[in-house]
Amino acid sequence: MFGITVWAMALLLLIRCSNSLTPQSVWVEGRLKCGSQDAGNLRVELVDVDSMPNPDDLLDSGYTNETGAFSLKGSSSELSDIDPEVRIFHDCNDLDKACKREWIIRIPKKYIFDGTEPKEPMNIGVLNLEVELENEIHTCILNIMLLSTVFIPLIGCLLHRSTASKVPDPQFYSVVGKLYCGSTPAADVLVKLVDDDFGKGNNDDVMDSVRTDKNGYFKLSGSATESTTIDPQLKIYHDCADNSDPCQRRWKFELPNHYITSQNEERKIVDIGTWNLEAILPEESETGDEIDGIYTDYQGQFDLYGRITAATRIKPGLEIYHDCENQEKTQRQWTLEFPESYITFGRYPHQTFDIGTWNLAVRNPSEEEQVKQKIV
Repeated sequence: MFGITVWAMALLLLIRCSNSLTPQSVWVEGRLKCGSQDAGNLRVELVDVDSMPNPDDLLDSGYTNETGAFSLKGSSSELSDIDPEVRIFHDCNDLDKACKREWIIRIPKKYIFDGTEPKEPMNIGVLNLEVELENEIHTCILNIMLLSTVFIPLIGCLLHRSTASKVPDPQFYSVVGKLYCGSTPAADVLVKLVDDDFGKGNNDDVMDSVRTDKNGYFKLSGSATESTTIDPQLKIYHDCADNSDPCQRRWKFELPNHYITSQNEERKIVDIGTWNLEAILPEESETGDEIDGIYTDYQGQFDLYGRITAATRIKPGLEIYHDCENQEKTQRQWTLEFPESYITFGRYPHQTFDIGTWNLAVRNPSEEEQVKQKIV
């Protein structure tokens, strides 16, 4: 009798849970390119990510057409909100690796609809697959023999290259792109072209920094002098679909090396395509709001101004990166805080704070600690 009662209660609970499952749907479309070529016949998947031990739900899958375009649509019934993401498998700029590169782009909740038929698609944009997403993964199945024959010679090659010395040379890079927030051009978004310097305490070299124009377009060009090949990155700081979070979202792309040029070579330009900033990249981070950035002129002067919308009073500061009286490979960093009396309301500042004339040879007792703690 007791066993029958337990089974009856379990059956009723199962029926109640199944009735409480909510059908939810999502629709994503976009277009993929590899450099200037349309990326046709690539595998794309629309997946609802579930927590272990539940497997992820494949909502839809297919291949890009001859123009690189795709459209994926699907639905799933869950007790909570679904977590959809697009997975793109490709070999663009893969340097003959045996594994496919896998991009993962998460879909914001505003494009999740009740019911089995989504009301509108999210257009993720026209994306150049040459760029590398932060901490992207490779998907493949290899046996041990293949690893032993490919990987060991590669290590030898790397060891040989690392022992070679090279005179530092200027290396040049240029990148363009267009940013949207939904269907609206993402104007006044800060973008940086950076040479990533590895190692603890190393500050990245900012080769160029601009804000997108009224159409969301940007163009960055710059150079860095290194004894090894530079590691160009694109960093984008924005508030699109940020839900009033006090910090900005930061996207970071690794840029392909074959667009690096030397002093005597004709300049190349990589076009990252057109990106919808509503998309959520798996490894994106939150940073403080950078209001403006510039280089000093030949007289050592600079003029910075900007505005930001915040729910609480802002705390502006000035960061200066320099090599004056510096024997280290990393740049020195000064950080100065501004008095609140110079914060004004409105589109333009009403007054200017003049920090005066400083000799960068002097040392701030805490500046080395600031270098180590800085997160770029």
